[in-house]
Amino acid sequence: MDLLPFNDSDGLFNISGTLRWVGNILAAEYIVRGPLQNIRGLSHHAELGSRSDNLWKTTCFEWFLKPIPGEAYWEANFTSAGDWNLYHLDGYRKDLRPELRVSSLDLIAEKFPTEWRLKTRIDFSALAFPAGMNFQAHLSAVIETVDDQKNYWSLRHTQKKPDFHHPDHFILEIQKES
Repeated sequence: MDLLPFNDSDGLFNISGTLRWVGNILAAEYIVRGPLQNIRGLSHHAELGSRSDNLWKTTCFEWFLKPIPGEAYWEANFTSAGDWNLYHLDGYRKDLRPELRVSSLDLIAEKFPTEWRLKTRIDFSALAFPAGMNFQAHLSAVIETVDDQKNYWSLRHTQKKPDFHHPDHFILEIQKES
């Protein structure tokens, strides 16, 4: 799915993303096209880095996952250098804390002549979601350019300021496979 820039002037890049279940693995992929040299800190190649906080303060790719029904959700953050985190929240921006039950993941980022790709896979086996369980999800990205501008990308923007956590943005529906 294509992510949309918050401001029309942010449309210098094209960003798309996918999120899907493969058994107990939640797989995400982001593709960025455009003048890649204008993105601050975009790696040529990266693998899994360290678990870190505040990744959204610079170029960062995110997804959000909420079981249906329910208010609780997970937020995942990934940088082009391979750093990551997975958080659990009890509701809209409520009680953000690292999700420690999930620690197995793979990440690879690669830069090609005309695009940059990030692929992640997180193993949710420890949470024992049943096959057929439905989820609402959201994909987003923060792109920091070399001139210190931050651009906010999302499947949807409904607020006056970028707000990736807003419940109206969980528009992607996915079902857990067996």
